Amino acid sequence: MNVSKYTITKNLVILDRLFLKGDEIYIQSYDPMNGRLQKVFLTDRTLIGSISSDFYWKLEKNLTH
Repeated sequence: MNVSKYTITKNLVILDRLFLKGDEIYIQSYDPMNGRLQKVFLTDRTLIGSISSDFYWKLEKNLTH
């Protein structure tokens, strides 16, 4: 599975957690073989939860690689 690092470009809330512009997160790619949702991690690799692909596409406009 692929895990990508992203930088927040606009203050937003993901999984009931506030992220500020400049914060970094990691998102594991969707696993179509097993139907697993995308997972979101903090910079210390702490899992904060899973998001749907639909939510990811909405979120993507506020992230940069």
